Amino acid sequence: MNVIIMGAFPLPIGGITKHTSQLFDELFNNGYDVIKLQTNQSRWKIIKKTVHLLFRKNNLIHIHSSENIYYLLLVSLFFRISGLKILISIHAGNFTYVVNSSKVKKKIFSWIIRMVDCIIFMNLQQSNQIIKIFPKFNYKIKYCSPFIFPNFPKKQYISKHDNLSKNIAVMGLWQHLYSFEDVINEISIISKKYPSKLINLKLIVSTALQDTKYKIYIYNIINSIKTKNINIEIIEDLSNPYDLLEKSDLLIRPTEFDSFGLCIAEALYVGTPVIASDVCPRPGKSILYSKKNPQELKSLIDNFIDNGFCELNNNFLIDDSENGFFQIVSIYNMILNK
Repeated sequence: MNVIIMGAFPLPIGGITKHTSQLFDELFNNGYDVIKLQTNQSRWKIIKKTVHLLFRKNNLIHIHSSENIYYLLLVSLFFRISGLKILISIHAGNFTYVVNSSKVKKKIFSWIIRMVDCIIFMNLQQSNQIIKIFPKFNYKIKYCSPFIFPNFPKKQYISKHDNLSKNIAVMGLWQHLYSFEDVINEISIISKKYPSKLINLKLIVSTALQDTKYKIYIYNIINSIKTKNINIEIIEDLSNPYDLLEKSDLLIRPTEFDSFGLCIAEALYVGTPVIASDVCPRPGKSILYSKKNPQELKSLIDNFIDNGFCELNNNFLIDDSENGFFQIVSIYNMILNK
């Protein structure tokens, strides 16, 4: 099996680049003939590499993209003419909205579905929504977890009864949809209830996409906090989050919309519980709250600081069936054996 992985690769660090890099490494380590076509580089380099690949025997190209329908149309058409089997992974939590935003985009996406062999979505809800819009192509639309298990054993959650400090992590980009302010404001309020506990809050932020105004807005909120038992640290472009997540007592993912939330699966894998907004299906034993009701988030954080999550104690927080690698290889085989 010869596979081209087309998409962004680090740096900078982000959900798509993590997934493409981990998928490439896992395919390579399992003996597959796999090559990168890196899209976050100069156009000349992309063209040069693409031309080189056309003279190489390839069976399948696996394209990773977000919501750019026009880009997907062009690359799908080009590689269909080139005679390759085509698989697309869509990494966008708002893709259904994008498709429904105009008749033109809906029509273009119907052309894309006709040209390609399969399209993968990162959550079951989104794949079902697309199937409802394009029911006659339901056999081409699949759900697959974007989380590739790392090469070390997953760990159980062990509740830490530490009355002195709590380590809480939040991960995202410098964009409004990641809602860092929700967590900072709620923790600022809750911390007054526990004056003897030090709350260490780490914002782990990718600079792959930056809204400078939002970044300044968050820094201003942090600088306005007068509570002495809160320590806030900002860490940008952390390439390997597992060590930090394992040392954290809790991860919070308060996004306004999402396709999956790769950092959620990473935290659960190392036994760190997760509170996440209910804007899409979440992996494993995530604890969800309604994005429309901030009081739920406050209540869950308060409960965690006070008691931990005893009901999860001594349990694995993510199931082996959520390893996306084997799901993807299964789809490769399905396409190539058609």
